Amino acid sequence: MQKSGAVGSYAMEEMKALHHQFIRLRLEEAIGKDALPSLTDPMGSIHKALEQHVESIKQQGQTGKSKGKEIMKGEGKAITYQLQYDPQDTASGEAFLSLERRINELEQILGHKPMDGMVGLLESVKRLDSKVSMLEPAHLDMIESRLLYIDNKLPEIQDKMGASSNDSDGTHGKLNQMMGLLHEVKSLGDVLPPLVNRLVSLHTLHEHALEFSKTLKHVEEMQESLSAELSQTTEMLRTVQGNLEKNVESFKSSVNALDTRFGALKK
Repeated sequence: MQKSGAVGSYAMEEMKALHHQFIRLRLEEAIGKDALPSLTDPMGSIHKALEQHVESIKQQGQTGKSKGKEIMKGEGKAITYQLQYDPQDTASGEAFLSLERRINELEQILGHKPMDGMVGLLESVKRLDSKVSMLEPAHLDMIESRLLYIDNKLPEIQDKMGASSNDSDGTHGKLNQMMGLLHEVKSLGDVLPPLVNRLVSLHTLHEHALEFSKTLKHVEEMQESLSAELSQTTEMLRTVQGNLEKNVESFKSSVNALDTRFGALKK
C-alpha cells in the first residue's frame, strides 16, 4: 500500500509538471516566441517601449517643425497653424490593442484567478521553469533511484517497528520512567542555582564559625591553665603566710624572753 501510494504521488507530480509544460507551450502559441522573452523580463520590455515612445515624440517634433507653416495675413498679423497627422500613433494604438487581445487570450487559457500574494508574471514563469526542469532525465533517474532505495528499506523498517512493538522487556516503561525523572530534574533546574549559592555562602560562614570555635577552645584551655597556676600560687601563698605567722609568734616569744632576762639583770 505504501509503495503504491508513493508511486501515485510521483505520478501526480509528473502530471503537474507536464501540465505546466503544456501551459508554457500554449503561452508560446498565444503570444508568440518573440513576445515570450518580454514576459520573462517585463522591466526591460517596458524600458524599451518607453525609449521607442520618446524617439517617436522626437521625430514628431522634427516633422512638425519642417512641415508646419506660419502664415501672416494682412496687418492684423493673424497666425494660422497646420496640424500634421502621424501614422505612428495609429500603429502604437494597434499594438496596444493587439497586446490587450493577447492578454485576454492568456486569461482565457490560464483562467483569471486573483491572488493575495501579488505574484508577478516573471515569478510565475520562473516557477514554471523550475517545475519543468524536474522532467530532466538526470533528475528523473535520481528520483527513481531514491524511490527504489526507499522501497527496499520499507520492509526493514516494518520489521523493526514490529519487533519494537512486541518488545516485552519493559523498555517503554523504563523510557517513561526516565522521562518522568527528566521532568523532575527540569523542575529542579530553577531551584538549584540559588540553592547552590546559599550553600556556598553557608560554607564560608561555617568555616569562619569553625575558626572562631577553635580560637574559643584555645582560650578556654589557656583559662584552665591559668586557673590551675593561680590555685597553685594561692596555695603557696597560704603556706608562706602560715609560716610567716609562725615565725612572727616565735619572734615575739623570743623578744619577750629577752625582755624578761634584761629585766632580771637590771635588778
